[in-house]
Amino acid sequence: MNRQADDPGDVAHDLDDEVWRRLDTALSAVCRRDKEGFVSEVNTWPTELLLAGQQRSSMYLWFLLNYRIQEVLQRKPSPSDLNGLGLATLSKVRDILTNVNESKLEEVYRVVFEIAPLKSGLDNGEFSAVGLVALRVLLTEPTEQLAAMRREMTDWWGRNYRRFQKLGLVE
Repeated sequence: MNRQADDPGDVAHDLDDEVWRRLDTALSAVCRRDKEGFVSEVNTWPTELLLAGQQRSSMYLWFLLNYRIQEVLQRKPSPSDLNGLGLATLSKVRDILTNVNESKLEEVYRVVFEIAPLKSGLDNGEFSAVGLVALRVLLTEPTEQLAAMRREMTDWWGRNYRRFQKLGLVE
């Protein structure tokens, strides 16, 4: 999974294909409006993905949401922008996750942009479930957009891998 970067003294690391496949499987279930398939896939992550895979899935989702929200809004969002985006996407998110409220969705968006939480924040499972559905809602052409976003994320991952190592987020 490793590839050499342009600088021979630096090593860039590719994305984890298993984690990407699981994100794609969950997003595909949302595209099909398959609530049971989505919940079933996401519920396997804590038992079938090692901790490193779970951390990567959250990091990948963080990047994808960050990238797509800035693409939609054409700028880095303010808290007010995120509130408006939450209101605009809530009904479609509720098509899959019926118990999500406005503040929970906005919390996901706030986490992505490191804006202070509204309340107590989110646990990792909430971030993943709500974030995946929100990402799908924000995509207009999922297959094409995810392919382009994966290329951008691969570059981002490679540029930041050593920093992630120092923070203990990857091995």
